[in-house]
Amino acid sequence: MARRTPFSRISVVGGILEPECNALFAAFAQDTDHDGGKRCWVFEDGWTEKSGLSWRYPGFEQDDDHPVTCVDWYDARRFAQWMESRTGKAFRLPTEAEWEYAPRAGSDTTYYWGDDPAGLCKNSNAADTRALEHYPGFAVNRCDDGFVRTSPVASFPPNPGALCDMYGNVWEWVADCWNTSDSGAPTQGSTWSAGDCSRRGFRGGGYGDIPRFARSALGNRCSAIDRKDDIGFRLVVDGRSSRARRRYRFAIFGRAGAPCPVCGTSIERSEAGARRVYRCPICQPGPGVVATAAPCMAGGGKAPA
Repeated sequence: MARRTPFSRISVVGGILEPECNALFAAFAQDTDHDGGKRCWVFEDGWTEKSGLSWRYPGFEQDDDHPVTCVDWYDARRFAQWMESRTGKAFRLPTEAEWEYAPRAGSDTTYYWGDDPAGLCKNSNAADTRALEHYPGFAVNRCDDGFVRTSPVASFPPNPGALCDMYGNVWEWVADCWNTSDSGAPTQGSTWSAGDCSRRGFRGGGYGDIPRFARSALGNRCSAIDRKDDIGFRLVVDGRSSRARRRYRFAIFGRAGAPCPVCGTSIERSEAGARRVYRCPICQPGPGVVATAAPCMAGGGKAPA
């Protein structure tokens, strides 16, 4: 059962990145001989675990710049450990409190733009009229966001905190163990390590989720070893000092000249129509990556050395 969490302003000690994409996950899998399994849960008149599916092919076509999916909680944690070993920087899954802080971007409404779910089509890849092709009878938004399944990372505008895809596209694993209420939750945004740790939470909604699931406050959960075709993850990169934390935060929130939290290269600013675009020329050489320093390899980038 999903759980709605109350909003509380917490201290975010790391910079939250964009969802991890297939290209960088492939580099991790190749470098570590990571298997990733050959079974994945898909929705076909109910959730069914099917064989022959994995992050390499979740049952539908994806490109390198799409968010990785069909990954369990342990896959995400191993990826974070690999990123840390390759870069010397502390990568981890966000806590549930950190995750909720990120999409709100200072708001206390259902979505960062207000309470009207009609804004989802303009700002996210969630259930729309195209979703009816696979989910007939769902309560979808009566609009078309352009995608049936996953969309390339950062296909939609960032929120005021300069983060994309906080709603829809894929659900995202968080670090916390599952608890049915918020009683006893950490007050400073740290990982909640008590509760049912065989199950882990995920946030944000996926490409086929109706509006009440794709919103800031809703938390969901499943077994930590389940791989589903609409669950992926994003990471937090921690600074090892208050100065480093500020530096990474500037990189994530769009400040030219700040170092990329993955490779250290200076973030560059350019113009894309009416928008300012901030990107790392090494990790994000391609166009269309808006206001983020995410380690997604869209556009032909290379894995961090």
